[in-house]
Amino acid sequence: MLKRLRFGDSVAWVEVAEAVAESGAEVDRWDLAAVGASLIECDEPGEAKLISNPDPVSWARRPL
Repeated sequence: MLKRLRFGDSVAWVEVAEAVAESGAEVDRWDLAAVGASLIECDEPGEAKLISNPDPVSWARRPL
């Protein structure tokens, strides 16, 4: 899955959720949702995702 993401491919949400669960890492649910929304192309087959990808630069900005 990570190799496909590095090449710019989208993945299914279930792949992301399963990979996180299998890793045993403690991940904040909001962080998982925000990152997952950026990785997946569709929430349901044939449907567009509801949350658009954030500008990658915005992740590096500090709040004022």
